Amino acid sequence: EKLEDINQRLYECVWANVITFVDNKFDVKHRVFGHDKDLAEVLYVKDRKEVTDRINAIKADNTLRQSILEAQIKAINFDRHKYTHQLRSIIEEGIK
Repeated sequence: EKLEDINQRLYECVWANVITFVDNKFDVKHRVFGHDKDLAEVLYVKDRKEVTDRINAIKADNTLRQSILEAQIKAINFDRHKYTHQLRSIIEEGIK
C-alpha cells in the first residue's frame, strides 16, 4: 500500500490562514479535513477546474472565505500555545 505522508507544509499553510486545497490523490483517505464533510467538499479537489471554480466562488464571497479559514483551523485541532510550549521544551532539552 502506498504511504500517504501528509506534509508538514500543508499544516503550515492552514496556520498561515491560507485556504488549503488538497488533491484527492494526495490524501485519498481524507485524513486532514475528512471529518468535516462540508469543509472536505470544498477543499478536496480532483483537477484544476475544481480549484479554479472554488477560488472564484471564494473570491466572490468574503464571508465564505472567512468561514473556510476558521473551519480549517478547527479541523486540524491546532493549539498554538501548546505547540509553542512543547517546541520550547524540546529545544531547551537539546541545549542541556
